[in-house]
Amino acid sequence: MEEPKKVIGVIDHQNIFNQGKESDIKLDQIYRAIMKMIGEFGEVIDVRSFVPVFQTASGPWKILNELLIKYGVSFELCSVLRDEEKQFKDTVDFSVWRWMIPYHSCVDTVVIFTGDGDFTVAINWLKLRKKEVLVCTLNLGMTSDALFQTAPVKQLLIDEKQFTVSPANPFLMPLSAVTNGKRLDKEGRKKIQILAKAEEMFSAISRSEENLTYPILKKALQKNLGVTEEVSQSIIEIMAGLDVIQFHQQILTIPTLKVSTSIRSLEETIAP
Repeated sequence: MEEPKKVIGVIDHQNIFNQGKESDIKLDQIYRAIMKMIGEFGEVIDVRSFVPVFQTASGPWKILNELLIKYGVSFELCSVLRDEEKQFKDTVDFSVWRWMIPYHSCVDTVVIFTGDGDFTVAINWLKLRKKEVLVCTLNLGMTSDALFQTAPVKQLLIDEKQFTVSPANPFLMPLSAVTNGKRLDKEGRKKIQILAKAEEMFSAISRSEENLTYPILKKALQKNLGVTEEVSQSIIEIMAGLDVIQFHQQILTIPTLKVSTSIRSLEETIAP
């Protein structure tokens, strides 16, 4: 029986944090998905997360300690350099390369979680030593082109659904009423009309945005419909519940609408 491959994982903490922030994904979700993915490649020897020392507040360190306890990830702090123009550069990529040197003779696969092109040096060093290297990133649009040219790049997907429709969602009752053939008051009709406009807008934005994400959609709703952030989230909850939009936290798709079942068709039934 073939022995499982020996695997180490490298996490570029700040880069992954920034990508997660862009898609409203919490660090806990990211690290849980990372640990699950690494285990799929073989026997995990070590997982190390490299953290640049930018901050002095206690909050970030408390979070790192919680991740250490929960997932068994070791953290290595990396110094941050500043040039004459006060531009900051962390030493994460160098620290990763230095940390991997003792492992090059005893591992088969290295999984690197980053979107930073500075890691190409470490990747090439590993490839010269006949190691299998895979780059994993949360957001392909925030990933350096240099990485795509150096190693296979895979998107780390968060399996959990981001939204459930809350019973307090202000659009739920009027939508339920109209689908059951009940009459709506003026406020209820207004809410259905907002949903119908949002549905039309989704079709347009899906054609214009290649990398459609929840934050982009939420901002578009606020701008085009003149609604608050809270209302825009309620609209997205309802639309996800109706499968008008289909997504988890990184990938959002808007399938072709069936006119017979669209919210627009419901709006027409309540028109005065």
